Formats: sequence, structure tokens, C-alpha cells
Amino acid sequence: MKNLSLILNGVLIVAVGVLFYLHFSAPKTGAETVDMAADTTVVNAKGKAIVYVDTDSLMADYEYSKKVQADLLAKKTAMENTIKGKQIALENKYKEYQNKAAYLTPGEAQKAENDIKNMQIDGENLAYKLQSQFGVDAQGLQEGLFTKVENFIKDYAKANGHTYVIQTSRATGGPILYGDSKLNVTKDVINKLNELYKKENGVSEPAK
Repeated sequence: MKNLSLILNGVLIVAVGVLFYLHFSAPKTGAETVDMAADTTVVNAKGKAIVYVDTDSLMADYEYSKKVQADLLAKKTAMENTIKGKQIALENKYKEYQNKAAYLTPGEAQKAENDIKNMQIDGENLAYKLQSQFGVDAQGLQEGLFTKVENFIKDYAKANGHTYVIQTSRATGGPILYGDSKLNVTKDVINKLNELYKKENGVSEPAK
């Protein structure tokens, strides 16, 4: 029973760790397109060889990134509830056995103990299975998100004459210690990503 509790805690740690490990994203080219030219109302770094993007802001404000994180949280919650339910059932079974132990025959006691052990094994196996599946799902969502952003950045850089688009992050660190704000294209990239995301998913702008 203690083993199942430890496994539950370990699964939750892994789940939270994966959420913090998530990176960023970008839409694939297809029927829906947006104007890749820099938005002059934000920062116009068109023609600059090197620009940079704040991935903290990108993750926080890109709608698809929000969806990925929400999907992972939902999966994590479902996994947590399932394992917790097995843990509670096992604890209740053990308490029931303790309450009746004094009145059981040796054969009945042995059967009850075996049932408890089998429940514990089943719970452990389920926890490992769910943890493994969550890892696969998280990796798939993360890779899809990263690929979207990577593909978008390539098109964005070509359209605006950028040779390098460098990432910076306050949360995980990055190669930039200082950058001229005129080279920060984060807001423009987020706007363009969200514009394309809305077109791909048929999301209309709210009426003003």
C-alpha cells in the first residue's frame, strides 16, 4: 500500500515536470495563410539579420500553447484521479481486513491477504502504465508544438530578411544577456501565430 502511494507521488512529479518542460510552437503552411511581413504597429525589424523572441511570453500568449498546456493538465488530472481512486480502494480493503482479522479462519485470512496483495500489484501496474502513456502523450504534444513554431519562424525569417532568430527566456535562461528592444519581434510573432491559429481553427474575431 505504501508502494502505491509512493508511485502516485512520483507520477504527479513527472506530470508537473513535463508541463514545465514544454517549449513553443508554429503552424505548418497550408490552405490558410497570413501575411508574414512584420507588423509595423509592434516592432518593425524587417531586414535585420538578427532578431530575438522571448519564449516565456510566446508560451504564455500563443493560443495553441495554451491549448497544449490545458490538454496536458486535463490528462494529468484524469491520471491523478484514477490512481487516487485505486489507492483509496486499496486502503479501504486493508481497513476492512483489519476489522475482520480477529474473526477470520486461517484460510479466510490468507485469501484476504492475497486479495490485498493482488490489488496492490494491479494498482502499481496501472500507475506505471498511466505514467508511461502520459509521457508519450506529453512528448507528442510538445513535439507538435515545437514543430509548429519552428516551421513558422522559418517562414517569418525568410519573409522579413532575418538570418538568425534567437530565443531568450527568463525562466530557463538563454544566450542573450542584453538585446536592443528594436530587435525584439516577440509581439509580432505571437500576433502572427495567433492569427494563423484562428484561421486554421475557424475562430472568428469578436464583434466590436
